[in-house]
Amino acid sequence: MVRIAVWTFLIAVVLTDLSGLILQRAAIPFSLFILLTIIMTGVFFDIIAVAATAGSEKPFHAMAAKKQPGAKQALRVIRNADKVANFTADVVGDIAGIVSGAAGAAIALQFATGGLESRESFLGVFLAGLTAALTIGGKAVGKGIGISRSTEILLLVGRFLYFMERRLGLKLLDERGRGPRR
Repeated sequence: MVRIAVWTFLIAVVLTDLSGLILQRAAIPFSLFILLTIIMTGVFFDIIAVAATAGSEKPFHAMAAKKQPGAKQALRVIRNADKVANFTADVVGDIAGIVSGAAGAAIALQFATGGLESRESFLGVFLAGLTAALTIGGKAVGKGIGISRSTEILLLVGRFLYFMERRLGLKLLDERGRGPRR
């Protein structure tokens, strides 16, 4: 637990600093695109967390028997759902939320230094509200998607892990886990 907290701290500090530096120098439309990308990254990883916890092993046993790429890896995701959900939702998702807040502040600063001082307060408040709405609204929609489409999502994650194992030699999840689930 302490290791996760330390890594989360380090990643958040580096990404917040890096995004702040990039966004202070970038054009406002590009900065808004980066902000949206950060928000969507958090939503995407939250969907994976929900799918991992809502997923069932049954469809993947059949796929694994047919040697479908990614099926065995999807089973490992389900069997390690607690670790996967912690990493995807709590580490990546929460860091994305923190970094998106910092990115929104950097963009508001761009408005202020771009000669729009009279609107700085309104734009800063509007951007903060929009960032929160997109993050929370996106995660709310994503939870429904993660539950209703968990098999498809887990198969995509499994295929990604299959690629990581076969092409790069990286095995991110072990065979152990909580054991079989329905």
